[in-house]
Amino acid sequence: MIGTLSVSAATYFHWNDKFKEEHHVTPEIEKKLTESNTAKEINQFTEHDGVRFEAVQSVADNTAAIIVIKIYGSEQFPLRKRMNFRNIDIKMDGMDTFSANAGFLESDSSDAQPDDICEDGLTYELILVKNEEENLLGKEIKLTFTDIIDSYQEKQTLTELPPLLASTWELDIVLDNEDTGKEYEVNQQITGTEAKINKIRMSPVSFTIDYDWKRQMKTETSIGLDGEESTFEHAVNPPELMGVVLEDGTVLEHITNWSNGKYTNDDFTQYQAVGTFSQFIEYEKVKELIFYVEGEIGMEAEKVHVPVTKQ
Repeated sequence: MIGTLSVSAATYFHWNDKFKEEHHVTPEIEKKLTESNTAKEINQFTEHDGVRFEAVQSVADNTAAIIVIKIYGSEQFPLRKRMNFRNIDIKMDGMDTFSANAGFLESDSSDAQPDDICEDGLTYELILVKNEEENLLGKEIKLTFTDIIDSYQEKQTLTELPPLLASTWELDIVLDNEDTGKEYEVNQQITGTEAKINKIRMSPVSFTIDYDWKRQMKTETSIGLDGEESTFEHAVNPPELMGVVLEDGTVLEHITNWSNGKYTNDDFTQYQAVGTFSQFIEYEKVKELIFYVEGEIGMEAEKVHVPVTKQ
C-alpha cells in the first residue's frame, strides 16, 4: 500500500522534532529554510505488515539532500530500539553515482533492552550527496527497506540471524526543493599550506570548494596481523573545511562533513571537494572559512581562517 497524506494549504509545516534537535535548528533558520523552499514537507507513506513508513520532510539543494522518514510499529508488530533493516536500497532516476549515509536519529545504545518499545515511532535520516555534475533536485528517488532485524543481537553474536519481520517497504520521492545557494570568490592561500581556495559555493545544506592543489602522495607504515611492518602510499587531500565565522563574530566549528573530492583537470593540479553542513547555516553571513592545517607529528592541527569575498 503506497499513498499520499493530506496536504495542507499553509506554507508552513511542522518540522520533525528529533531532526531539529539533531541539526540544532533555531526558529529563525526553520522559518528561513521553509519560506525559501529549501525545506519542504513530504507526504508519502507506505504501510503493511504492521509497520508504517512516512516520508515527512526534506532539506535539499542541487548538491545534497536530507530526507526524514518516520517509522511506526503497531500492536501487530511493535518497534523496538534494537531493531534495524537488513538492507536499504536507493535508486535515483538518471544518476548512477552518489554517496549515501543513513540511520536512526534515536540512539542505538547498548543498554537498550529487548522489550523497549518505541511507542512514538523512530526517526530515520537519509543523506544523499551527488558525485557527478547532474543536479539532485527533480530526481525520483526510490527507497526500498528490506527485513527488520535485531541489529544489536547480530553485532553481539557476529551472526546473521533470521529477521524479526521478513517484508519489503518502498517509498517513491521526488525532491521539489529550491536551491538558494550562491558562489563566492575567495582567491586566498591557506596559510602554511600549498592549497589555494579559488571559490566556494554554499547553501544552508552543502558546500563545494574549488582548490589549486597539486596531487601529493604520502608514504605510511602499517603493522599487519602477523606483526610484520609494511608501507603503502596514499593521496593527500587538501585541508578540509571544518567551520565558519559569521559577520557578527559567531564561530561555528565542527559543522562540516566531507563527502567526496576529485581532481578536475588532467594535470592533477585543480581539486574540488564536496561536503554537507551538519548544522544549517545562514551562508550569506559567512565572512571567514576555518580550515584545519596539520602540523608536525605530535603537534595539534592549527586553525587557519580564510576570508570570503562578497559582491
